[in-house]
Amino acid sequence: MAKSLSINLVSSSQSTTSLVDAYTYNLPKLVLDVYGNSYHESDYVFTWEDGRLYSTDYVTKSFKKFIRRDENLSSDLKFHDLRKSCVSILIDEGCTVKEVQK
Repeated sequence: MAKSLSINLVSSSQSTTSLVDAYTYNLPKLVLDVYGNSYHESDYVFTWEDGRLYSTDYVTKSFKKFIRRDENLSSDLKFHDLRKSCVSILIDEGCTVKEVQK
């Protein structure tokens, strides 16, 4: 059974948004010098240096490798667990469920 694609929006501060905007505005000029016509343009922020998208399991596999390097971390820990932990911390800090959801 195929997994459905989901898109999660993440809130950021104005300064972070400005930095990302400046980076993405200047990026085409920078990569054109290095990659020329072989650069893969997309609207994604996280890509390989040549603009190719990460494979769908790249983050999961990289996280597993990272976990294996630290003997103090459980090998059962999953990347998605970080999201759950973040939600718990935000709720504990007084954020409403609606704020966390956005």
